[in-house]
Amino acid sequence: KAHYDHDDGYNPHNPMYRQQTAKVRVTLPDNETRSHYTYAKQQEFMLKNKAQHLIARQQKLETEINSSLTQLKAKVTALLSIKKNYDIIGRT
Repeated sequence: KAHYDHDDGYNPHNPMYRQQTAKVRVTLPDNETRSHYTYAKQQEFMLKNKAQHLIARQQKLETEINSSLTQLKAKVTALLSIKKNYDIIGRT
């Protein structure tokens, strides 16, 4: 056994642990900040839904326009075949 001149509790076979303190800074959002965040998330959700709806509506309208154009071309072709020299646009 080792001999120590002073008894400070140190023993090389028993490690000594010292408590350490650490400072942690935590920033908590206040109620107004939470409210703004919640509102912004709701607006984001609504705008994404609206964008999807508008894209679907645009696609539907494009389909309807193309269908109408095809029908119009067919009618113009039919009218032109009746009277080749008839000015359809000038006779309104």
